[in-house]
Amino acid sequence: MSDDAPSMILAAMLRLEGKTDRINAQLSSIRDDIGVNMGRADRAHEAADGTRAELRLLSQEVSGMSRQIRTLQVRLDELEPKQPKS
Repeated sequence: MSDDAPSMILAAMLRLEGKTDRINAQLSSIRDDIGVNMGRADRAHEAADGTRAELRLLSQEVSGMSRQIRTLQVRLDELEPKQPKS
């Protein structure tokens, strides 16, 4: 081996180290992006669950009001005199 071989090996290792540092930085960035996106997905899921719960409660309220209206309609029909049909 020549005397230049160790310096060439050292230079190659330094280049590799620089590539490794860049890859680690990119991986960290990807991990951060994944974390942010997962947080967004969780918030969207929670919002959808909240909307479903609100819709369920609204549906119950509308059902109750519909029953009240039907009851009132029956009572009103009983109070009004029937008009003969011509």
